[in-house]
Amino acid sequence: MKSRNRAVSAVLALFVGLVAVPGVAAADPTDWGTTATFNTYERSLSDIGKLMKDHTVVALQEVKIPSGRPFRKIDCDTVDPVGTQKLPVYRYKYQREYFYVTILDQRRNTGKHLGIATKADPELIPRCVIVPPSRNGRLFRAAFGLKFSEGFIWTMHATPGQDQFSLEDVRTKVTQVNTHSTAADGTPVPWLLLGDMNIETSAVPSLPAGVIYRSGQPTHSRSELDWGVASAAQPPGYRAWRCVKIAQSDHHPVEFHDGAERTASCKG
Repeated sequence: MKSRNRAVSAVLALFVGLVAVPGVAAADPTDWGTTATFNTYERSLSDIGKLMKDHTVVALQEVKIPSGRPFRKIDCDTVDPVGTQKLPVYRYKYQREYFYVTILDQRRNTGKHLGIATKADPELIPRCVIVPPSRNGRLFRAAFGLKFSEGFIWTMHATPGQDQFSLEDVRTKVTQVNTHSTAADGTPVPWLLLGDMNIETSAVPSLPAGVIYRSGQPTHSRSELDWGVASAAQPPGYRAWRCVKIAQSDHHPVEFHDGAERTASCKG
């Protein structure tokens, strides 16, 4: 059954750039597989190990930077100014399997750090890119993404407080992600932007690119703030699912795949 799933995944990937098979590890450890987004509310990163059991990649917001030394550092391309920034990678173990968390430190603006958790060692992932905040100011934040063999996965945490700022931030990030999701030679590749958008999709009249995927359920208090945008429509059945709360966060994780039901870790 696994070999059949992998064969179907490989064929579909040629057409859509994103295939998710819940609970089945991707044949290539740098493929997207089943993804999720989670605002950790600055809880311990080791607490997300349960999510990593069923997810190849998890976009993280409000990450608490660990006190110990990072496992390694990776180079991440910066867009403005053009250059390179070193990002720390921390390694954790859950039920005998390692996972890795790459962190973008944002102490210079909001202090709300971003992370991307992966089953693959980020050293094996071909590209990392940071896009700058939408505008200058304390509330505005950068975003970053990792390029997997099927395309980019990005994490963002939109400006809070007022829908007009959150909407501006999300729209700007979508434009940036659509522009900078490229291979090393500049060829555009598929992308998936996940995060705490701090705005409900009902207040988003349109986006400059992409297709919204949402669970349709509240993810923070009574609001649905955690959702994703894909560069193009995904395979039939692809959707977002709200997960049970974990790690005492005030947000629900949200997972994305084309399976018939939530993964085991999403169900709790």
